[in-house]
Amino acid sequence: MELLCLLGALLALLAVLLRSLRNSVVFLCLWALYFSLCQVGQGFLQSQWDSLLLECGFLAVVVAPLLCGNSSPRLHDPLTFWLARWLLFRVTFGAGVAKLLKGDSGWWDLSALSHHFESQGSPTPLSWYCHQLPGWLLKLGTVGLLEAELVVPFLFFAPIRCLRVTAFYLQMLIQVGSLLTGQMSPVNLLTIALSFSLLDDDGVSSYKSNKKKAKGGWMQTIGSLISLLLQLGVFALIIYSAVELFQLRIDWEQKIVLSETKFTQQQFAAFLKVIAEPSIWVGVLSLTWEVVAAMLGCLYARGVLSKLWALVQWAIFTAVAAGIFALTLVPYTALETTSSNKIWPEVKKAYNMVEPYGLVGAYGIQHQALKEDGRPEIVIEGSMDQEKWTEIELMYTPGKEHRAPPLLTPYQPRLDWKLWEAARGSQVDSPWFTRLVQRLLQGKKDVVRLVQVDGAQYPFSRSPPTYVRAGLYKYWFTETTADGSQPAQWWRRHFVQEFYPAVQLGDELLERMLSHHGLKVQKHSILYRTNGCLSPE
Repeated sequence: MELLCLLGALLALLAVLLRSLRNSVVFLCLWALYFSLCQVGQGFLQSQWDSLLLECGFLAVVVAPLLCGNSSPRLHDPLTFWLARWLLFRVTFGAGVAKLLKGDSGWWDLSALSHHFESQGSPTPLSWYCHQLPGWLLKLGTVGLLEAELVVPFLFFAPIRCLRVTAFYLQMLIQVGSLLTGQMSPVNLLTIALSFSLLDDDGVSSYKSNKKKAKGGWMQTIGSLISLLLQLGVFALIIYSAVELFQLRIDWEQKIVLSETKFTQQQFAAFLKVIAEPSIWVGVLSLTWEVVAAMLGCLYARGVLSKLWALVQWAIFTAVAAGIFALTLVPYTALETTSSNKIWPEVKKAYNMVEPYGLVGAYGIQHQALKEDGRPEIVIEGSMDQEKWTEIELMYTPGKEHRAPPLLTPYQPRLDWKLWEAARGSQVDSPWFTRLVQRLLQGKKDVVRLVQVDGAQYPFSRSPPTYVRAGLYKYWFTETTADGSQPAQWWRRHFVQEFYPAVQLGDELLERMLSHHGLKVQKHSILYRTNGCLSPE
């Protein structure tokens, strides 16, 4: 497993440094290596960003040149590159739909950001300062985020470059802000990478050259004027939708902007039924435009053989793009059953065949509601005599109240993330948590290093604890003092309930939990079973 990680990291680095290695074969190897790791990692490598990385890696195989890293454009490039734009749309629009469709009260009353910064998976020091912002400003930010995820994604397919570029900058603003304030950094980084599909060569070239375009005739002037009017109309429509749907109004006396959701959950569900099918047709029309444009480009190729070869490539990649697009409709329509029932059975059957390989993912379905009453955290403690308990602080969890939130981007610690998920769902019967407790009691170095790399910071570095237990705590960000200064502590917390009882090696309860999850290694056995999967002990 470590060899696969090292090999994948080395191969990826070489692809960054050497243009000749940026080809489909290298990207296919990278995808295969990560897919293999996901199978062995099981629950620790089945997060949303793992699915997104696998699908992005598969698209890289399709987009990249076959054998050589030639960067010269090919006539079918817009077809394959469009798939990245469609994936960006599914990720962004799916996230916005899930926030409202799941009935999360934090998004419906626009208080989501008031709880988000302290309850997210990996808060940063900047999250504490954002949490101190006025409530009306945080509600306004929630409105902007919903607009950016529900309305702006349709600009990804706009035929006017300025609209796509505007959508690109909005996505960059949101994703960079999420990286600085915590959130799920791998998803943010992948979304930033996908956002570059909104740009084109002409637009990037104009930025690099800084040359003024020569003035055209009166027809070009009229076309530019019409394009400008369309852009202004689209921007005005987006602003109008935000004002009407969220009842934005200015309170001149208090000098604040008030906001309130105007529509209900039933109305949104009805709207989703109406918009789901047209959104698919928007994708169909956009892909058709790219297909026709690529075909016309093939016809303008010089020479009969060049035209024939270009048309053969065009036909192959058109079929690939159409096939991938059809497969993505199955998870895309999962949020709205009416549209899902209209998908051809053959397409669903094909999707079920490729789903285990992570070629096409579903986004937004696994949305987790915000916790409005603090941040749940699991605090693990160890003891030698079951009387004096010492807290075992993980490197990337809040821990003691005075500890500042760490800045992790772009790193995403898996164990800390799983503990955060377990605290939100009270998954005390998770097999991996029972195994974690056992390894801490055994003092297994590989597991202890996941908890604390610095041995001086680990309270049981000399000998493992005799007893281990875990409690569920609620954390809140502290507030600024009366004079506006920062308090001495970043967090305040209180004990909620016991999460895992005190156990020791050989304890009847621990042995029963290990047996229940199939984690007890039998004599002469080198494998243990976890949820039906065999993994090395």
